[in-house]
Amino acid sequence: MKPVSAAPPSLAAIESIILSAWRHVLGIATFGAHDRPFEAGATSASLIQVHYRIENQLNLTISPVMLFEHSTVAELARHLHDTLAPEEATTPIDQPPSSDRLRARQNKRRAHRAVGREDQGR
Repeated sequence: MKPVSAAPPSLAAIESIILSAWRHVLGIATFGAHDRPFEAGATSASLIQVHYRIENQLNLTISPVMLFEHSTVAELARHLHDTLAPEEATTPIDQPPSSDRLRARQNKRRAHRAVGREDQGR
């Protein structure tokens, strides 16, 4: 996936664009973010139309396969958002980002070594 613009769109904006594309192509105004397009009558031709709309409106390049891999609007929107704005991606509250875990491990090792040096000096 290759983003063209500098500022990534919000999750809500991405979801709205994808949802609008599916509603337009399927002709179903009530199609929802958790509905599955192929269960609602989508075809491979309609998938290509939606793919084209998503790429143009979000100004990025994605594989059409993503629309199969993330089968609802909500899933695809979350995936695209997390890919475009990884620093804003949600992580479990009890698990810090990997860089923080690495820093914590390094600090723990330094502290352990410092204690060892203090013991040697006695």
